[in-house]
Amino acid sequence: MPPVMIHISANFLMALVNAAARSLVLGCIVAAAIGTFHVKNARIKLFLWKGVLLAALAMPLLTLFSPAIQVAVPVPSFQERKAKAEGTITQPALPHETAPQMPTKKVPRADKHMQLETAGSPTTMRTA
Repeated sequence: MPPVMIHISANFLMALVNAAARSLVLGCIVAAAIGTFHVKNARIKLFLWKGVLLAALAMPLLTLFSPAIQVAVPVPSFQERKAKAEGTITQPALPHETAPQMPTKKVPRADKHMQLETAGSPTTMRTA
């Protein structure tokens, strides 16, 4: 197959997947609305589901006229996957500013032989 045909078919499939995803979201919203408002009238339910069906059928055309909503999907890096398998993952670099330090606060202890301990320190006791 020529590269142009591959490009056209990939674009066509992406448009179909996009329309299917939007239709699914619309159907879920309508189902949640029917459940939330406890719609019991069959005519209203039928009207809503017909609307979802018509919107789903028109969705490929609606994607041409409606604004695009971009959803970022992270693409896994093979280097990160390899490093994860080897157990050599490093954390990303911290920003230049570090988190502010909590001020130390002197907390008196009950025993007179103990020194004052700071509130931010671990629970180990220091003796005089």
